[in-house]
Amino acid sequence: MKKTLCTLLFAVLTLVASLAAAQNSAYIRASDISGRGHVVNTGAPKYCKPCLFYGGDWNSTASNWAAFGNTDDTVTGDDFQNFSPFKVKKTAHATGLFTNNLSTVGCVIDPAKALWSINTGVATGTGGKVIASGEAAATFVATGRSYSSYTECTAKVKIKKTAVKKGKTYWEAVVPECTNSTDSNCSSSYYYATDTFDSTGTKQGSNHVGAPEPKDMVFAYSKNFSYNWVNVCSEGYSDPACTWSSAGVVGK
Repeated sequence: MKKTLCTLLFAVLTLVASLAAAQNSAYIRASDISGRGHVVNTGAPKYCKPCLFYGGDWNSTASNWAAFGNTDDTVTGDDFQNFSPFKVKKTAHATGLFTNNLSTVGCVIDPAKALWSINTGVATGTGGKVIASGEAAATFVATGRSYSSYTECTAKVKIKKTAVKKGKTYWEAVVPECTNSTDSNCSSSYYYATDTFDSTGTKQGSNHVGAPEPKDMVFAYSKNFSYNWVNVCSEGYSDPACTWSSAGVVGK
């Protein structure tokens, strides 16, 4: 009897460990999850207004999408920051940023805050120059897209007015937080920034706005997991899974 209980306990612990390892990683792929994508809405995002840039919708019904760690959880110690490239068609001022993220706990962040940054000169091994950054109140709202038990939510923040110049490449980050140790969601939360591409895999996803998003230039950084400004395409992905990111910039 004791041997049976020990065997059962070992099996349970092994399963829990494997689920944690699968969840707390730098990325997740459609092929990692049994399930299918679901879309209930269409049209350009209403929350991007005035919209300087939007990379496009996540193709949740594709079989080859990938999403990359974009989470700040001091309860679990998970920290991954995803930096998405963008350009604007004319010189303007950014007043808001957003990223679309798969969430393991629905559209929950606690407290309702996110880290944000706008950088230039990001490259392998360097975060370049920080133009503006901070921590701000954030909304975290369902986009209507999901895959299996993962829900895609938009993390959006208002930022101090920041000049962005026509033709120049910038990188933006909006990282959802879950840092409340008394909230059980924060002990199991994980967020992944979604990619975007069309049904052919050769263009940005539907509803993109503004200048084309620079290709293959999404970067990841993690202090705790030694990701020193890594181009996500170097993680063994090929187009289109690492090509473009579903993120945007509000401003005028």
